[in-house]
Amino acid sequence: MSHRRRKPLIPQRNVGKISMKGYTSSVKMVSSKELEQFVKDEIQEGPQIVSLPVPPYRHAFLVDVQSKDIRIADWNGGKILQKVRFLPEWQQYLHFLRLVQEKYPRRPLSYYPVDPDLYKSARLHEQVMGGGGCSFYLFAWIADAPEYQSWAI
Repeated sequence: MSHRRRKPLIPQRNVGKISMKGYTSSVKMVSSKELEQFVKDEIQEGPQIVSLPVPPYRHAFLVDVQSKDIRIADWNGGKILQKVRFLPEWQQYLHFLRLVQEKYPRRPLSYYPVDPDLYKSARLHEQVMGGGGCSFYLFAWIADAPEYQSWAI
C-alpha cells in the first residue's frame, strides 16, 4: 500500500468561550491573565489561525511567526490598527499583538496586503449571514496564498 504525504494542517487556536449560537452571540472578553497564558502556551512559530473575542462577536485572522518577522493576514489588513485602537471591544486584539511581539522580540509585525475582490465578497457574506466576514475572507485568502499552498486548512 502506498502512503501519500499529507499537507500539514494549519492549527486553529481559540481563546475564550466559543459560542454555538452562530455569528450573533454574546461573546465575552477574556482576562488579561488568560490572554497572556494563551499567547505563552498556544502561539508557536509557524502559521496559525487565531480566534479572539471581540464582543459581541469573535475575530479570526492568521498569525505566522516566521524566523525574521511576524506576518498577519486580516481582512482589514494593517488599517485595522488605526480603525480599532480606540474601541474598547478591540483592545483584546491589540493586547494580543503586543504579547506576541513580546514573546518574539526583534521580529517586526507586518500585514499581508488585502485582496480587494475577496474583501468585497467577505463583506457581502457578512451582511447576508449576519457575521463571519473575517473568517470567510481568511479561509479563502489562505487557499489562494502561494506561501500557504503546502498547508491544509
